[in-house]
Amino acid sequence: MDNAAAMLCVVGLVGVGITGGTVFVFSNFMMRVLGEMPEPEGMRVMQSINRAVYNGAFMGGFGASVLVGGGSVAIGLIRSGEPWSVPVAIAGALYLFGVFLVTAAGNVPLNNALDRASHTDPEGIAFWRRYLVVWTRWNHLRAASSILSVVCFGVSLWLM
Repeated sequence: MDNAAAMLCVVGLVGVGITGGTVFVFSNFMMRVLGEMPEPEGMRVMQSINRAVYNGAFMGGFGASVLVGGGSVAIGLIRSGEPWSVPVAIAGALYLFGVFLVTAAGNVPLNNALDRASHTDPEGIAFWRRYLVVWTRWNHLRAASSILSVVCFGVSLWLM
């Protein structure tokens, strides 16, 4: 067993598991609950959540997982002869592209636009209605990518 690769997988399992669990909660029920609330109220709650997520614990884990994802792709390519190399590289790529890139290109711009929208303005409420649909679609992709990444990290450990 390669100790560095095994440690990378364990850290990946924890980091991606935490991030994936968080986004899964939003895909599974949180966005539905927010959508069932009176529109101005649901919108204000999501604006508050989007501001609160910028904290050391969550952002640190999210950022560290980007490093682990990159490291996983690299070690999978470097150690391509090992039976665990393909799933570990896939695990990292799923996180980098399916979680980080989707977050940066899809969810964060929507969050920023929501933050600028007013819950008292009809245009703001109209944006909120679109936001619920589009943001959640992007989030489903993040949740699925996280789950598959965790599975790939687990398979990599199993193959070691």
